[in-house]
Amino acid sequence: MWLRAADGTMATMSEPLTQWALIYRPTRPEMLTAGPTACEQDAIGRHFAYLKGAFEQGQVTFVGRTMTTGQETFGLAVLTAPDQESARAFAALDPVKV
Repeated sequence: MWLRAADGTMATMSEPLTQWALIYRPTRPEMLTAGPTACEQDAIGRHFAYLKGAFEQGQVTFVGRTMTTGQETFGLAVLTAPDQESARAFAALDPVKV
């Protein structure tokens, strides 16, 4: 198995890793149209920093969100982790909950 690091280099993995999809849905979709509260903005900032750090370390390979602003909107992160327990632990440490 090949793994691409954040710096673009490739490395082989001796043990296979699994990719996990983390789905994020806003608890208050109005924050996408009316704007976030100060508390929401703080949580979003910490969430972005958490995912950016994970991306830079090669744990997360993709992060994005839909461009919609209604109830159907969601965010997605693709996490590489050895098992479900590790994926759940990563999600539990996110400043916003999956």
